Amino acid sequence: MPLLLLQFIACTQVKELNGIYANGGAEYRFDQVTKKFEYTSRGEMGILAYSSGSWVIKNNKVELSGFTASNLKYLDVETRKSNGISINYVTDTFVNYIKTVAVINDSLTLFVNKDTVFTPAFQSRVIQVKSYLYTPGFLLSGSHPIDTLCSSKINITDNSTALNIVVHPKDFARVQFTDTLTIKNKNTLFSKNKITLRKK
Repeated sequence: MPLLLLQFIACTQVKELNGIYANGGAEYRFDQVTKKFEYTSRGEMGILAYSSGSWVIKNNKVELSGFTASNLKYLDVETRKSNGISINYVTDTFVNYIKTVAVINDSLTLFVNKDTVFTPAFQSRVIQVKSYLYTPGFLLSGSHPIDTLCSSKINITDNSTALNIVVHPKDFARVQFTDTLTIKNKNTLFSKNKITLRKK
């Protein structure tokens, strides 16, 4: 009589995820404290796709909710107290193809040099920050489906406001993203298309 072997994937109950799970160019980074994740897909020319958002475990599944159409191009700006109206702009070291501007009162545009702080010598009421890809005669490597990121319009009530902006090249590779991963155990996850993701 022929012997029939059946193989079952046993899934253990996991309540927490933390760290990096990867396979090839696909990488999922989980933070247990904040319940946030980052997804990055890399190719030979750089980052092909990027998303971040929240995650939740339901039974043996991890449900991921990343960027949507409403926040795909949104530039987050942190506001805090300072001496004068200042803008702190930080990007990756040696990155010179990302530029940032501040639009004052819907009319005046000021260029913001990276890693600098400046104080406008005039009364400002509404500031909007935009960051964009700047290509002075050369091609950018990697995939950049987004060319401009834009903050909401920020109302300035006095002259003691600092705006903190952090921009990375990966932000220009953002994609709308939802996914569901299957948990095998704390070290192994499976994607929808059966790709095995192992913890680094």
